[in-house]
This record gives sequence, structure tokens and C-alpha cells, in this order.
Amino acid sequence: MDLLTPSFGVFFWQFITFCSVLLILKKVAWGVITKNINDRESFLNDAIINGKKISEELDNIKKIRENVLKEANLEGSKIIDDAVKRSNTIIQDAKDNAELTANNIIEEAKNRTENEYLNALDKYRKEVGVMSVQIAEKLLSRELSKGNKQEKLLNDLVDSLYNEKKIANL
Repeated sequence: MDLLTPSFGVFFWQFITFCSVLLILKKVAWGVITKNINDRESFLNDAIINGKKISEELDNIKKIRENVLKEANLEGSKIIDDAVKRSNTIIQDAKDNAELTANNIIEEAKNRTENEYLNALDKYRKEVGVMSVQIAEKLLSRELSKGNKQEKLLNDLVDSLYNEKKIANL
């Protein structure tokens, strides 16, 4: 049992050694250790405070980013809607212009066809008139050479012209 219970002398010297080491540590190292512990504690407190601030700023940045994304989506939708409206307007204008141009071309073709028809009709009338005059000239020259028939033919012609004028005046 002697090993488990120390003698008073050993106990005394151990106590003296412990107190002297404690005094030396208090004089030399205790200030530095407590200063380092306090510095570390204030550093950790500052880091925690800065972390909270950064977390709040990140939350604010997330909210701002979400708002910016919403605005960008709205602006993008507006741009797309405007582009669709413009394209529809351009397409409609192109259709209207094409229809107007087609109608103008058709109208011009109708006018040209009508003019050509009238010109051809005039040409044929003139040719028929010329031929009629030539035929009448030949017939008259044959008929008038026979004497009495000349007078009768002239009277018939005058009467027919007179009757045509009367009918035309009515």
C-alpha cells in the first residue's frame, strides 16, 4: 500500500514544483495563451457575424437575381410578342400588296385586252368598210353600165339612206 499513498515529503515537493511551474506559466505564458484564446474568440465571433452578414447579402442577391430573371422573362416575352405582331403585320402588308399588285395586273390585262379587242374590231370594220366599198364599186360599175338600172339603183339607195336616217333620229 505504500505505493498508493505517497509520503508527505514527496507530496510537499510535488506541490511546490506544481506551484512554481504554475507561477512561471502565469508570469510568462498565461498572458500570451489567454491573449491568443481571446483573439481566437473575437476572430470566431467576427467570422460568425461576417458569415451572418454574407448569408443575408446572399439572400438579398438571390432575391434580386430572381427579380431580374422575372423582369428578363417578361421583357423577353414582350420582345417575342412584338416580333410576332410585327411579322404578322409584315405578312399581312405583303399579302395586301401582292393582292393589290395582282388586281392591278389583272385590271391592266383586262384593259389591254379590251383595247386590243377594240383596235382589232376597228381594223376589221375598216377592212369590211373598204371591202364593202370595193364590192359596191364593182357592183355599181357593172350595174350602172346597163342604162335604166342606174336610175332605179340610185333611187333605191337614196330611199334606203333616207329611211335609215329616219330610224336613227327616232
